[in-house]
Amino acid sequence: MGSVTVTTSEQGVAEIHAELKGLGKRTLGRISRQMGEEGVSLIQLGFSSGTDPYGATWRPLKYRQGQPLRKTGALQGSAKLIYSDETMFSVAVVDWKAPFHQFGTKRGIPQRKMVPDVDLPAFWAASFAEVYEEFMSSVLS
Repeated sequence: MGSVTVTTSEQGVAEIHAELKGLGKRTLGRISRQMGEEGVSLIQLGFSSGTDPYGATWRPLKYRQGQPLRKTGALQGSAKLIYSDETMFSVAVVDWKAPFHQFGTKRGIPQRKMVPDVDLPAFWAASFAEVYEEFMSSVLS
């Protein structure tokens, strides 16, 4: 089964975990899970807006009308939080077709990124920071 994954080892998010070291494993696991759920929401937002995680618009369709990657909803519906623990989380688009669209093909499927593949986009980092701040406010109050 093919999948495309992003983890918290990406630049920007690991620093948040460093700040949380004084908290217990259970608390760290909760924040990691919440950030993973935010990652799934960010993937869903990309499908809704037809943009990649870096804000670039997906290339338009050539052979049919409609929006790219949304004909059946299978790719969008396969965005999942696939792992989280106290140190990391991993989100992925797990449909077998995901890698063909994430990376493009030599046979004519254009690249339409669904998850970050190099650096964590500023919008994603800001979203994770917001989750972190809300979580810390609830823990400290």
